[in-house]
Amino acid sequence: MKVLAFVILHTGKPYLRAAIESIIDQVDHIIILYTPKPSQGFQADIPCPDSRDELLNEVFGQTFPEAMGTTDDGHAWIQGSGGKIVWIEGSWPNETEHVNAIWPMAEGYDWVVRFDADEIFPPGIVAEMILQAAIARSDAADLQQNPPTLFRIPFVHFWKSFSWACRDGSHPFRLFWNPVKADLMKEKTLDSKGERWEVLHFGYAQPTKYITYKMQVSGHRPGDLAGNATQRASRRTRRRSELHRAHL
Repeated sequence: MKVLAFVILHTGKPYLRAAIESIIDQVDHIIILYTPKPSQGFQADIPCPDSRDELLNEVFGQTFPEAMGTTDDGHAWIQGSGGKIVWIEGSWPNETEHVNAIWPMAEGYDWVVRFDADEIFPPGIVAEMILQAAIARSDAADLQQNPPTLFRIPFVHFWKSFSWACRDGSHPFRLFWNPVKADLMKEKTLDSKGERWEVLHFGYAQPTKYITYKMQVSGHRPGDLAGNATQRASRRTRRRSELHRAHL
């Protein structure tokens, strides 16, 4: 069984290294899909808190990249960490395309795990989630039902510090059976088993400049509440489609 992890990256220095270290021993390879421009649909009035070089240093540390080149579609790539991490640099028009860029690279892998730069995966959680997902797929097959392909993983969200956290039912899609087929998509939420298996989300416990920038590129500025309802609805549709669409 081969497992690929990936992250779409534009900013996120505070927890990026910790996020990578939390998952690198739980998967076979990690692909970083980096873009110098935000793919969430909006541009910010303030500069990005992180430079490309700062993020590269968080990903590879002080070790010099082992190899580099260009993909067939013109995206620059850098390989390091014993060949286990590949950084791919490009520009995608929206978050849907940014996420879906992983699927042509996922050939040969059985499972695909998505993580964000502010998410920590506790030891053993990937194996546990795959086990639960495999059982769910087997049970569905026994009942002659379409087995699930998209899996939500329980989250715990830290709020402004490491002292406050909440569990609000937000269980993002983070595990995918590969290949994901658009005509066979079915989702399932996996079990935290009494809060034992949860991803730790630190997106709300970051320096102010990161929160401010994130709110701007994600379209949460005050003016958007009144004037951009149609655009926000379109973004929500795209975000859902990013979880369901893949190459056929």
